Amino acid sequence: MPRRLILGAVVGAVSTIAALAGYSLVRAAGGFPTGGQHRGAVSMMMAAVGNRWFLLGALGGAALGGLGSLLAARRQWEMVAAVVASLLVLEPATRIIWAITRGEAARTMVPSPAVWALEVLCGCAAGVGFWLRRVRQRRS
Repeated sequence: MPRRLILGAVVGAVSTIAALAGYSLVRAAGGFPTGGQHRGAVSMMMAAVGNRWFLLGALGGAALGGLGSLLAARRQWEMVAAVVASLLVLEPATRIIWAITRGEAARTMVPSPAVWALEVLCGCAAGVGFWLRRVRQRRS
């Protein structure tokens, strides 16, 4: 079990850092509006790596990866689905709340409302799908 936990934590941390790096590169290339001048992709990436989001992402990714690994080992797939669905639904709301608490306009944290709407819909669909699966299993 400890080996599985460590592997899950490493995979979670690496995948989160890869996602943040990809986001930073797309943002540097002009894929997301930033409100300021765009810097070169390399300098933007170097600034992002030193950013607290990479550290927090690595820690959060490791924690969620380890938790997911433990739940999967215990065959608690509904809990894994609930965590993933919750993250998909809550991430856009969390970023908007973060902007508001910093005194920024909420729209500055929403690079693409269509993408975030799709993310929330996918999270809701996953949550409802696994909830329906659980209800059917209890009936039979």
